Amino acid sequence: MTTALDARLDVIRRRYAEPHRHYHATTHLDALLHLFAEIRPLLHDAEAVRLAIFYHDAIYQPDRPDNEAASARLLREDLGGLVDAGTLAQAEALVLATRQHRIPEGSNPDFAADCALFLDMDISVLGADTGSFDRYEAGIGAEYRPHYEAEAYRAGRTAVLQGFLARERLFLSETFGKLEAPARVNLARSIAVLEADKSLSALQGGEGFRVRWVPAGAGVSNGDDPTSPQPSPPLEVRGGEGERRWLTIIGIGEDGLSGLGAGAQAVIDAAEILVGGERHLAMIPPGAAERLVWARPIEAGIAELLARRGRRVVVLASGDPMLYGIGATLSRSVPIGEMAVLPAPGAFSLAAARLGWPLQKITGLSLHGRPLDRLAWHLAPGVRLLALTENGAAPAAIARWLVERGWGPSRLIVLERLGGAEERLTETTAEAFPPTSFADLNTLAIECRPSLGTRHWPRLAGLPDEAFRHDGQLTKRAIRAATLAALAPSGAEILWDVGAGCGSIAIEWLRALEHGGAYAIERDPARCALIAANAAMLGVPHLRIVEGAAPVVLDGLPAPDAVFIGGGVDAGLLDLCYAALKPGGRLVANAVTIEGEASLIAFHQARGGELVRLAVARAESLGGHHAWRALAPVTQLACRKDPAQP
Repeated sequence: MTTALDARLDVIRRRYAEPHRHYHATTHLDALLHLFAEIRPLLHDAEAVRLAIFYHDAIYQPDRPDNEAASARLLREDLGGLVDAGTLAQAEALVLATRQHRIPEGSNPDFAADCALFLDMDISVLGADTGSFDRYEAGIGAEYRPHYEAEAYRAGRTAVLQGFLARERLFLSETFGKLEAPARVNLARSIAVLEADKSLSALQGGEGFRVRWVPAGAGVSNGDDPTSPQPSPPLEVRGGEGERRWLTIIGIGEDGLSGLGAGAQAVIDAAEILVGGERHLAMIPPGAAERLVWARPIEAGIAELLARRGRRVVVLASGDPMLYGIGATLSRSVPIGEMAVLPAPGAFSLAAARLGWPLQKITGLSLHGRPLDRLAWHLAPGVRLLALTENGAAPAAIARWLVERGWGPSRLIVLERLGGAEERLTETTAEAFPPTSFADLNTLAIECRPSLGTRHWPRLAGLPDEAFRHDGQLTKRAIRAATLAALAPSGAEILWDVGAGCGSIAIEWLRALEHGGAYAIERDPARCALIAANAAMLGVPHLRIVEGAAPVVLDGLPAPDAVFIGGGVDAGLLDLCYAALKPGGRLVANAVTIEGEASLIAFHQARGGELVRLAVARAESLGGHHAWRALAPVTQLACRKDPAQP
């Protein structure tokens, strides 16, 4: 009899290796058998529990509503005559109990005790460490994803987890009672991520944009009513085995705690430490959690937070923490595998909703702690901007700046306390802006309209020479356009402009890039002042100006993706700048003197690249006629560093 039973159980075991199983798999079966061995002395009918472990997921299809009943029938059909009738009946009842994860009413005390232990084993993964729980979530999702739409996943999975969280007790036995608290934390965190996932997907206008959920490995273990659709986190793996997310950053709006979903509120309730500004912390009712108000400077506050690494820390932030917020700052100090970010609708989304402006057709920027001159980069007729401001006085200051720059007719809307009971919108123009202050929490909408005769500059390379203040040391327009084409700015690349003169090359590099960087190296203090003035006027005040002579001041600068040498070309400087380039970087150098040209030719012979002669002539008045007047010819070297060369 034993041999026949073992053979039958081997067949059942092979069912757990079916390819569609990721969580309800052999690993789950083995995990339960391991727990069974530990608690066996506590069981009244250990054999019934062992058989129930084998059969409880024997039949499993994510889109089938009767898995438990079908598994129980299979148990009776397979084992009738192989085991004692009483044991068979108890095993069947245990399998059926997994449908609702409740002890059947009217059960005798011995069966009730065994059933409690069996059901607790089955959901023990809910109280596991973060890494194991995340692997479980990933496995559940991998099983259900092919059968349900994304929103059905989220709705069904959220309902399942909320159902567990709403129970007075998750674990029915004293043996597993120690898992109650960590299980509730895991459930709350998972619900919060699912709710944030839904909100972000809606903001993006459809599916495909998901909260980053980072399982620490492949799927295992059990613990749900599998008949409800259960959504899957993305199966991207970040970090190592056992990685623990200890930090949750929760975006909170003007409506405070009432605007958060149940999951986010549960994460806050489970926190050991709450971190935020005084305004945000005041939104949370008193509780047992330690409270930390951000220290100043912010680096000190981050140090305090990092000192609590490993505890359950919740940081409260305004709206979307990753939009010019504390989430973006903390991501530079905390690996994404150690934190979860649960955003609320941000200021830009709320403002766009109030104004009826499609988000994809506006530009968002922050002027909080940033120079207003950054606005100049965005100015063009019809452009719509949403700007985060410094404080209540900032909208008036921005209006004055626009008037001074010739954009007085621009339409301005100040949006205060968006999402709260004191929300208010004020519309006017820059030139008619009232001398008043607003709530510190405000967003400014700008619809750009120039005054008659105001000239605006494109971002394409080759601005007119009159766009720059200079003392004659200026790379002329046509040569500048050819030089920028050879430098080929892209992405978030960094430029060194060595011998920057009035800064025209570095400035146009930055105007071509939204996220790039540039260093203008110039030894003449007066020219450095011209560079600063030109950068501010043309909307790139973040240009880094390095006063001093090359190559001395180059030491310590970030490695460049491109280098331009426009003055004082010599062999030593060419070699040094080429060596400083990142692999695949570009070196462009212009020379107008015979000596400079000789250095370029020698470098070209040693390292290759492209040599071109640029000759430009302009039509100028000559008496009552016009004649061509040639500019000094420019020899240009363009060389790309071997990507394999360090």
